Amino acid sequence: MGISHTTVLSIFMNPYDLTIFLGCVGGKYGFGINRGPRDNFRILVDSNGFAPNAEDAITELRNRLTAIYETMMRESKDPESVTSQHFYPRTPTFDQSKVLNPTLIDQICNDLRRHYVAKTYEMSAPTA
Repeated sequence: MGISHTTVLSIFMNPYDLTIFLGCVGGKYGFGINRGPRDNFRILVDSNGFAPNAEDAITELRNRLTAIYETMMRESKDPESVTSQHFYPRTPTFDQSKVLNPTLIDQICNDLRRHYVAKTYEMSAPTA
């Protein structure tokens, strides 16, 4: 399952406006990532069932979200990258609490284990 750069940017830059959920079809678990109410719950990622259990699906989701975070952090430090030129042309640093970050990824995974859904727009964003 590939994720477009536009989708990666949407997830990374709007971490407190997401709905992430687990589903099971035909005995296989998958996940979906939608934007939240500020973008009419637009579908960003919808995986087919691929995992034999919920925990394996959560692990794959964690891997995907971590890859998004690491890629975007790396790109933000490269002045030649599209991300850096478009979003950070004057300031190479930004408030990491306002973008997807490891703490939020942990929170999402914990909510999925408990409820099979994580609504980041109902989570408290850290204050700087």
